[in-house]
Amino acid sequence: MRLDGDIVAIAFRASTVPDGRSTDWDAYCLLTTRDPESEEESRRMIAGNCVTPERFEAQGVIAAGGTVGEENRSTVDAVVWGPEGGPRRERDLAIETLEWGGSVTDALAYGGLQSRAGAATPDIDGVERLVMGPAQIASSSTRDGRTLSVSAYLIDSAVEGTQGLAPEYCLLVTADDETSTECAALPIVEREGVSVQSSSPRENWLVEVGPDGSICFDGF
Repeated sequence: MRLDGDIVAIAFRASTVPDGRSTDWDAYCLLTTRDPESEEESRRMIAGNCVTPERFEAQGVIAAGGTVGEENRSTVDAVVWGPEGGPRRERDLAIETLEWGGSVTDALAYGGLQSRAGAATPDIDGVERLVMGPAQIASSSTRDGRTLSVSAYLIDSAVEGTQGLAPEYCLLVTADDETSTECAALPIVEREGVSVQSSSPRENWLVEVGPDGSICFDGF
């Protein structure tokens, strides 16, 4: 849709599983650009963002934009979608408005818009169990020259817990051809985080993802 200021906005939900089917975890995505026929087209900037359904319901999704040469601003013009109402242009939003704490599912949501090179394929029984992901969320080099690739994904769980049926959050660490995986119910991961240990002949690694989405690598 075209908004004021010759801005074109595209709002959509993106599948976050490899086969493209829709799930309840489809990310809410917003892309913006300047109208190609605008006189200022040569100075346009493209913006985009994706958020999880939970974050969309809480605060919507914001695609911040601007023009070349606009630095050191305390405010920004943006296109906003949700949590109530369709896409709309908002001017002079405080930069702080665009900042939020992460969560264990944020990287998976953004993966619906932009896949990360080298993302590992999860080793699960039946890809149809995937409800979100996989997305590569981090990588780190080891002392013996290997690269640790960290991916995450959600799968359906058939285990009845104290909070009913909830997806499992799985953390997959790949080093060359070796993989290590740890899964836990999403509510537990959102409360306590999750960790995976990866071993090699020369060193061991502990990879931890916190409830806020922070990632920590510890070699020992």
